[in-house]
Amino acid sequence: MSFFQRNPILLDEATVAEQLRRGRQAKNITLAEAAKRLKIRAYYLEALEKAQYHSLPTGVYGRNFVREYALFLGIDSRRLLAQFGRETNYKPSSDKDLFERKIVSRSSLIVLPQLLRNAIIGFLITACLVYLVFLLQRIFEPPMLVISYPPDNFTTSDINLVIQGQSEPETDIKINGQNVLADNQGNFDREVYLQQGINVIIVTSEKKYSRTATVTKQVLVK
Repeated sequence: MSFFQRNPILLDEATVAEQLRRGRQAKNITLAEAAKRLKIRAYYLEALEKAQYHSLPTGVYGRNFVREYALFLGIDSRRLLAQFGRETNYKPSSDKDLFERKIVSRSSLIVLPQLLRNAIIGFLITACLVYLVFLLQRIFEPPMLVISYPPDNFTTSDINLVIQGQSEPETDIKINGQNVLADNQGNFDREVYLQQGINVIIVTSEKKYSRTATVTKQVLVK
């Protein structure tokens, strides 16, 4: 015969709390053991045995504890639930009452932190991608190149002309294909020799892996 065979215990004169407590003691089961087998907190089982019903979840959950505990102890659960309703004046009138204090699972409690964590991770990934694109643009974009002299469409009678300008440091600067040295700030100047008529001067600057920056000047020698 099973130790937990359901033998109805008829204790109509006793309260729900007394019936549950006596039923457990008759089975020689501790609260901790009952809680473990039922997967209900010992706190709630103790509240049931002491008639501290205000400590139970309201609505259907408190009644479920009574039913499960009664079935576990072999007590007539329908009769006990009816008596529990009379003792607590329980009258479910709406779904809101039934689920007024729904027990929230741990997985539900961590949804918001997970969403927040995912949002932060998504933001960091996006920021890293934007920064990477920015770095790639900086690597491949042509360097700054400004020719301060001569101005556009310059006319002169001198066959010697000094080209002055500025680019970024550590760039490869050329005037009509000839390398030009620049200082640490990227400033450079180079004398060129002109011929009668229109002279086309092409100044280029580039960094490693970058596109080439080009400035073209036309100088007329009369």
